[in-house]
Amino acid sequence: MKPSRLKITFFKNYEETQKEKMKFIAVNSRGTVLDIGGSQNPNYYFDFIDKVKEVYLVDIIKPLKPLPKKYTKFFDFDLNEVGKKSLPFDDNTFDTVVAADVIEHLDHTPLPLLLEIKRILKSKGMLIISVPTPKYYVELLHTLLFGKPMGFPEHKLLYTRCQMKYFLELVEFRIIRIVGYSFWIPFLKLGFMNTKFTLPEFITWQQIYISIKE
Repeated sequence: MKPSRLKITFFKNYEETQKEKMKFIAVNSRGTVLDIGGSQNPNYYFDFIDKVKEVYLVDIIKPLKPLPKKYTKFFDFDLNEVGKKSLPFDDNTFDTVVAADVIEHLDHTPLPLLLEIKRILKSKGMLIISVPTPKYYVELLHTLLFGKPMGFPEHKLLYTRCQMKYFLELVEFRIIRIVGYSFWIPFLKLGFMNTKFTLPEFITWQQIYISIKE
């Protein structure tokens, strides 16, 4: 499976955009990978990526179904404890760390987790994060009409691109790519998945940040 140079695909449901996002994350990963928070939705596309050697999984929720073949070990860990406890890995262990739809569920800012990710990543290791933005037009309209963001009950903190860039650069990650994706037209029940262009936050609810450990 090769990474697409241009990918703009129209979808009728949210699940299809999630699958396309997971494929994009997989083809941009390499070596020994840590999947943070992926127990409920493990990334089966890793099994088709030759440059991905093995995948470790860390989450507070145990996997509810058999894991893909390249997932070699599960670690039970509460990410809200990061800062008080270290992740159960040695320094310079991973080539890639993936945190897909994770940091918006934390009780605190992502800084403690980013510092731990930096510790366990090898030199020039890659960090791939996806997170919703509060600047998405549906969120803004919902706030204007109802006095609060639309969001999901389990989402505790959302981050703008400006905030995420600040956090990543503060812990000395170099951002190499930002992808805005998952645009929806609710009344048409139609959306598209973009994995090529850095589209504005206003029209893309989810953002993917690909960074390198300096």
